[in-house]
Amino acid sequence: MHFFSVSLTDTEPTEALVAELVRGYTVEHVLEEIYKNDAKRLGIAQLLVLRAPVATPIDPSVLNEFLTGQRTETPPELDFFGKGPLSPDLAFGRFPRRPVHLLYSFQYRHQISKNLNTSTSNSPLDGSDLPIVAILKEIQRKEIETIIEDGRARFPAIPGVLYEAPNGRFVKSFLRIGNLQRSRSAVDSLFFWLLPFLEDCGAIITDTWSIGSIALNASRRLASYREPPQWPAPGLDDTDLSEPGPALELHRA
Repeated sequence: MHFFSVSLTDTEPTEALVAELVRGYTVEHVLEEIYKNDAKRLGIAQLLVLRAPVATPIDPSVLNEFLTGQRTETPPELDFFGKGPLSPDLAFGRFPRRPVHLLYSFQYRHQISKNLNTSTSNSPLDGSDLPIVAILKEIQRKEIETIIEDGRARFPAIPGVLYEAPNGRFVKSFLRIGNLQRSRSAVDSLFFWLLPFLEDCGAIITDTWSIGSIALNASRRLASYREPPQWPAPGLDDTDLSEPGPALELHRA
């Protein structure tokens, strides 16, 4: 489970909690897990941002039809809301009377929805002077920082000390990218923010196999993104990398 806090600021600071959704888990399950593991952070958050499974594009028109009740069945790409009409009391029970937004992508572009929680009509994001692109950029910045901290990947500057980087140069500080590959959540986060650069991409070239997990995961996730499967797929869970096939060629420079 991957979640982190971010401060979104325009006229007043807005503390948001961002949590990932993965296949097989509903919104209700995710909030229950956060409540068990970090109820304090959940309690002080002013709004919640849920990131949809990264390998599944979501058409904004389909999302709107589902949320407004125009669709009687839950679309496969929105199965994390559970079956049937969205019930805020059930889905957002651990986050009552506070705004909930969905972070997702469509056609390789990042999107963030309007407030989903009908138990409250006011959301700082809906009325914010900050443009959506600035909100997305701040969420991206904070998530990458969180991954770096969790992986202890940043070697900071220390007075009188020089590091020998992998390329043989001596530097005051550097970032060991290979350390970021500590979990599926970490490499999925990198894939999500790389999406705008993958639209017409046919190959990924890496300068070392130490970051092969990032490239391989991007290939596998992109295969699903380009041809989303119908979920649940029999005999296939979110940890299975055997299907679908690669979408990109992987090369080492």
